Amino acid sequence: MVDISIIVPVYNAEKSIRRCIESVLTQTMKNWELLLINDGSIDNSKEICSFYENKDTRIKLINKNNSGVSDTRNLGVDLSEGEYITFLDADDWIEHDMLEIMLSNIKKLDVSILLMPTYRDQKNISVNNFISTRKNIFTKKEIQLEFFKQDLFTYSVWGKLYKKNILKDIRFDKCIQIGEDMLYLWKALNSVDKIGYISFCKYHYDLNMSQTVTSSFKKRWFFPTRLAEDFYIEVKDISKEHEILSRLFIIFHLVFLVDLINKTQNINNKHILIYFRKIVRRNLKDIWHCSYKNLISNRLKIKIIYFVILSYLIGCKN
Repeated sequence: MVDISIIVPVYNAEKSIRRCIESVLTQTMKNWELLLINDGSIDNSKEICSFYENKDTRIKLINKNNSGVSDTRNLGVDLSEGEYITFLDADDWIEHDMLEIMLSNIKKLDVSILLMPTYRDQKNISVNNFISTRKNIFTKKEIQLEFFKQDLFTYSVWGKLYKKNILKDIRFDKCIQIGEDMLYLWKALNSVDKIGYISFCKYHYDLNMSQTVTSSFKKRWFFPTRLAEDFYIEVKDISKEHEILSRLFIIFHLVFLVDLINKTQNINNKHILIYFRKIVRRNLKDIWHCSYKNLISNRLKIKIIYFVILSYLIGCKN
């Protein structure tokens, strides 16, 4: 039986997919399968993936019509044969011992999900913004708080290891185009009673390859904020800390929503600024005193103040 299935959605990734695949080929742990799910790429991604499939029998290329990353990942999970599953984006890469370290620790800790911090790569510099902790086992309620704080791990699905049997009833929502991985991870974390964590940083998220925002308004930009509001409703009555952090999590996403909308020229954004200003007023004390830098950084606090002032300058009414 295969130990780990690595699922990589591939869409027009000819500039980065070689590095991604090569980082898997150099792994110290050898009992893996790499599922390259080509989501209807129109560049040379298919040909590159085919070359590697012919090079190593552990690599499998699956070609399909374009249907989005959620449907692509769901197919990868369905076709996987590993006892464990990890997700890897075609833009990113992993260090040579990541799989071995993750596999040994998920077994040692006797958990179904293992989390770890990740690097952010930009201009050949790798940065780890996550704090260190000696705690290796978290309860469901504890990991919910860490999910909101973003101090230990990102809420993306990649850079984690999952026991396949817990994912059988969890699907990526094909109706959500931004934030689908955040929702998937949330469901996975809430499906188990304890979660493992290690402070090793072995996954590299490449910011240089991130797509830039277009100048036109997209309705899908609202999805993460709506999801954050759903999370708030789900946990607000668990504890005071749950209530505060999940509320700040909404603001975190709302700031970026306002920022994105403000960069466009095709939408009247006054109603968004009015809504945002009302929320800030109600939560100003918690925003200002928030000490979790990855959730509400000092830079983000300044941006919040900027948007509130902007709402007055453009004449938004209460």
